Amino acid sequence: MVSTTKPANRSGHDLWLFGYHAFVRLIALFYIVFTIQVWMHAIGLMGQSGMGFDTMPVHWRWIIATQCVLHPLTALGLWGLFSWGIAVWLINVAIQMVMYLLFSDLFGFEQTLVIFHVVTFVMFVIFQIALRVTDNKA
Repeated sequence: MVSTTKPANRSGHDLWLFGYHAFVRLIALFYIVFTIQVWMHAIGLMGQSGMGFDTMPVHWRWIIATQCVLHPLTALGLWGLFSWGIAVWLINVAIQMVMYLLFSDLFGFEQTLVIFHVVTFVMFVIFQIALRVTDNKA
């Protein structure tokens, strides 16, 4: 006979899981704001005065077009707690880290955004480790 009941000691895991879901959805909310910002850049309402998509340098056009697609996709994937949401988020983080760290001569250096990505990635790793450890104990 197979038991279908949960193990009794799952409260620690459930707490970490709740925190992880809240954390991922908080990142999704940030990506909604990032989406609005990048769309405002694309139509020329933010950034240099009068610089819309049609007057941007080619490297900025490429990155704005990419972010106009990836940011809302990231927000949707993270909010829905889909596994592909994490993958798109990590691709987004990698693109922006390369942009602002390796090509800062073209894109400038956005220290706040770089710190945001480092902190959220470290927190993500901590949640993943905690979920695996508490899942193995249960």
